[in-house]
Amino acid sequence: KHHIANVCGGVTSLAMAPDGESFYTGTDLSQRYHVQIGTFCPKLCGTCHFGAIYDVKFPKDCFEIFVTASVEDIRVWNTKSFHELIRIKVPGLTCYAIDVSRCGSSIYSA
Repeated sequence: KHHIANVCGGVTSLAMAPDGESFYTGTDLSQRYHVQIGTFCPKLCGTCHFGAIYDVKFPKDCFEIFVTASVEDIRVWNTKSFHELIRIKVPGLTCYAIDVSRCGSSIYSA
């Protein structure tokens, strides 16, 4: 019997979890997943940029988030948990600079 689990990027690593009923996988786009063998449903555990980070912005008077600019995407992160909150994909483009509006409602990129 064959199972398929859709993940972001090509699989580069697999490791059985200590419970023997699940495994972890990593991809070439810097995504980490936990997969239950019974359901083969991947759960995203962590992520990061897969290319260089060219700019980081901490919005004025907003200490809960920061924004990063990289190859093909801009991401908004939580400063306490370091979890990714939002990912803005821009395929084929590299973002070298970012800024956040004073009110925090807009992200500008170049």
